[in-house]
Amino acid sequence: MDLKNAFNLLIIPNNVTNKAKFRDSALLTIRTISENLKQSNKNHFQQNKSKDEIIFKSHFEISFEQSVEFVYILASYCEPNDLWWWTNKDISVAAQACLFYLSVSTGHTKHSDYNFLASRLPPIVEKFIKPAFKLSLSQNNNQRNILKEMEKLKISEEYSDTQLWKSQNKQCVPTFSWIIKNINSLDLDQQLFIILPAITNMVDDYDIMYKLVGIELVNIIIQKVPTSKLEKTGIIQLFSQSIENLLVLRKEKAGEKLLVAGMKTFAEIVKKRYKTNSPQYLENLWKLVSIGIVKNFVYCGGNFIIQKEIFDQVIWISELLGVCMVRYMTPVLKEILDVCELECLVGVYSKSIIDLQISAVQALLHLTKVCKQRIYIHLEDVLAALIFCWDSITNKETNDFDIIFGGKVQKVKEREECQEKIKILKQEILNVMFQIMSTHNKEVTEFIENIALESPNSVVGLVKVLL
Repeated sequence: MDLKNAFNLLIIPNNVTNKAKFRDSALLTIRTISENLKQSNKNHFQQNKSKDEIIFKSHFEISFEQSVEFVYILASYCEPNDLWWWTNKDISVAAQACLFYLSVSTGHTKHSDYNFLASRLPPIVEKFIKPAFKLSLSQNNNQRNILKEMEKLKISEEYSDTQLWKSQNKQCVPTFSWIIKNINSLDLDQQLFIILPAITNMVDDYDIMYKLVGIELVNIIIQKVPTSKLEKTGIIQLFSQSIENLLVLRKEKAGEKLLVAGMKTFAEIVKKRYKTNSPQYLENLWKLVSIGIVKNFVYCGGNFIIQKEIFDQVIWISELLGVCMVRYMTPVLKEILDVCELECLVGVYSKSIIDLQISAVQALLHLTKVCKQRIYIHLEDVLAALIFCWDSITNKETNDFDIIFGGKVQKVKEREECQEKIKILKQEILNVMFQIMSTHNKEVTEFIENIALESPNSVVGLVKVLL
């Protein structure tokens, strides 16, 4: 079998009945191609004294056009993802090794893999990516223009509304994504305008998993391309607009992942565009808190998984805003305290509630750090909620485990996991208490002493540690 026929075996069919069998066959094919490429290259090398690098010589003739096709096929196997069912960790490793041997066979050095990929990106986009995306740009994108050196570069004229890149040309997105992640900043900068339409397509696509791929590529561009160029061309404004639309929670599978990715990317855009603590910086981060945190607490409807994710975002957003987080301290604090006052229910929800409370208390710790002077006005509510939480989990820890887990031997592992989580939650509560006491020691001490007089069993553990 010649090389081209071998690569043809790696083209993803539209209908595959046995996906596991296809993966096994793909792995064998890739390894066979690698071995053939490896053997076809000279086993010896010569030292280039001037550049101090190893130069590989090859007897294997592969045209540039062939190498473009081979890279397109192989790169689609290089990154495991839930969307790309045809690859996995083993196949990914084999495919990347095969790409290296392919680069050697086309005359590239061991140290020029970036150039090998970058030189093939434009023809891959022209031959495979553009045709696949040609009929798939959303109506919103049809109205978008990007300014380039005072001229309008329309990114949507060649694209419209059929999603061939998801239904038929399945390899174009994983290939496109992996190459962009693996070329250097200079090459990415130079080829920015040829890759931009496909990226904006993915970000604006309805499918959450493809949105996540697009957001990841947006992050790469933000990090690798100079901000001055992104500002001058209007690209960063385009990204900001697209990502801002993702800050509202979608209550469906992977909706929380999309929310987290959108929030973090929006924050990265803000940090790149504006000076820390400038009016624009603060206004945009406040917008992030208002939509991404406060409003989404309402939209999540008591979903523990989503609530936990939102609390986790409070931590890093508080660090970014610092004392300016005080603007939204009250509504965020209300959500935290409501969770702290949840009763640790008997049954399968116990671990979920404890996980949620751990995230809520961790968020509270960071909120009290950055708003330590303003937390005083809510001090009694905070302390009461923390003590209630402590009391609830202490009772659960000592009295209810046999009820929760039925006293069955097979439930021992679950019981131990729950006990371990309770220890973590207790430590987080203590961390918050110590943090508050660092600025309000007298008030905390008096509050706990009063509670101890009224209900000593509730705070016996806290009294021992704190007082």
